[in-house]
Amino acid sequence: MFVVGQQKKIERPVKWVADRTESFLSDCHGRDHVTHAELAVKNDGTFLGFKNETVANLGAYASVFGTVTPTYLFGPCATGVYKMPAAYTNVKAVYTNTAPVDAYRGAGRPEATYTIETLVDKAARELGIDPVEIRMKNFPTQFPFQQTLVHSVDSGDYIAGLKKAVEASDYKGFEKRKRESESKGKLRGIGVCTYFEACGIAPSPVVMMLGCGIGLWESAEVRFNPTGNVTVFTGSHSHGQGHDTTFAQIAADQLGVPMENIEISHGDTDKGPFGYGTYGSRSLTVGGTAIVKACEKNYCKGKKSCS
Repeated sequence: MFVVGQQKKIERPVKWVADRTESFLSDCHGRDHVTHAELAVKNDGTFLGFKNETVANLGAYASVFGTVTPTYLFGPCATGVYKMPAAYTNVKAVYTNTAPVDAYRGAGRPEATYTIETLVDKAARELGIDPVEIRMKNFPTQFPFQQTLVHSVDSGDYIAGLKKAVEASDYKGFEKRKRESESKGKLRGIGVCTYFEACGIAPSPVVMMLGCGIGLWESAEVRFNPTGNVTVFTGSHSHGQGHDTTFAQIAADQLGVPMENIEISHGDTDKGPFGYGTYGSRSLTVGGTAIVKACEKNYCKGKKSCS
């Protein structure tokens, strides 16, 4: 940031860099909600409905994703992964005198998960049902699964996933471990949580419906070189997350080519296709899928069986 007044005085740019404490106070913050949520449940633990009323603080002004985070990224995800016959969510975004909020470490989905999972645990305690059992009971088993609010989930097996977690954690043996800890004057707890993630501020039809104006797709191009090596051009971008390794693994699995023979090129629209970069957990889910589709086209072309 350049201070204009000082620049005139000394005839050169002056730069101010915040220290760690100043950044904590003045940089964009993550989330600030006042939420009242309700979950309607039958005596056997079957969910009947969900209601969410939230006032979300935007800070002193709207930042890039400040308004998107508590609305689209929070509201539609608030029913979690569960079958919910009826659902209602109302988010009111307000301006205050605090630092602005923006997309920050999960951007809307963690607070949505916290809301529904807290209610599910409360329902389990009040009904005397095991937290795992009540979740299993309300997982969807038929896919594609249309959620009550916005999203359609194309595939999944939440029951198998939670069963695997139960086995890996020795969930049934927890009470014994808890008693052992208590005998030593220590406390031991265990928690269960399921998580629904809508990555990349997508899918495109939904964001277009909300007025985004563009589809949030991603692009990729896969090229076989005369040397036998493969170059993958991706519209996504790496900021140090290790995408080169991940994208090479995807292409290697799809093409049967050793990872070390695959080169990843990103951030160069002179060589590769236009893309939307990396944000919102979209690099693997959207960018990676684009690479899979590009590999499939190459495979199809190699067999000369394209329709």
